Amino acid sequence: MTTLMLHSSGTGPRQFKAFESRIQGRLICPDLRARWPQADQSWSIDQDLEKVLEEVDQSHGPLDIVGHSYGGVLGMRVALARPDRTRKIWVHEPVLWGCYRALATPREVQDFDALVAPFIPYERSGTRDWMLEFVNFWSGPGTFQALPQPAQDDLVAQSHKLFAQVVGLLADDTGPQIWAPLPPFTVSIGRTAPLPQRRSMSLLACALPQATLVELPGGHMGPVTHPLAFARAVKTALDA
Repeated sequence: MTTLMLHSSGTGPRQFKAFESRIQGRLICPDLRARWPQADQSWSIDQDLEKVLEEVDQSHGPLDIVGHSYGGVLGMRVALARPDRTRKIWVHEPVLWGCYRALATPREVQDFDALVAPFIPYERSGTRDWMLEFVNFWSGPGTFQALPQPAQDDLVAQSHKLFAQVVGLLADDTGPQIWAPLPPFTVSIGRTAPLPQRRSMSLLACALPQATLVELPGGHMGPVTHPLAFARAVKTALDA
């Protein structure tokens, strides 16, 4: 058995430390972080997908996939690319804005586009202000400012790639039909996640009959802020 765990933007594989003693078999936790010296408008999620598939293909047998946020989207793409190997999937709040735009009301889409407009201008790539707004969008006002200075600096150092990820996910216009071939899978959502993300996950679960929606403690960053609760829930599902 191989378990693939894909972290959220900026956190790194360490966010899955609570799983190290709980997972039997091979554990793959790719480090998807990057500290680019400048913005790269040619980058796409396919580059990370290729890297992850190379690691997956070095293992054999059934594959369980666990992903968080950006890592959740990537994990769902891995499952599409390797359907014969995929056994179980658990994704916490995958960022599927294309599905949201396809399924939400016109007013919801209009409000969302206005909300995320400040994240898109390329001249903001790599700036501390952009990173502050990005972290606070997902975790609430003051979250970035409350981080220790080394943690802030580390996120800012990653911000060119994080910017590219955000722009790519916001530009994705793929509707829920792309995920129809997935086997039964679990989508978890934090109780205090941002409203558009909660709405997005609810709409996704309604559109895909094979998706089971589960609510967990914490918000979008619940796997980081409540790692034991997340690890217990996921481990129970993988072992079932």
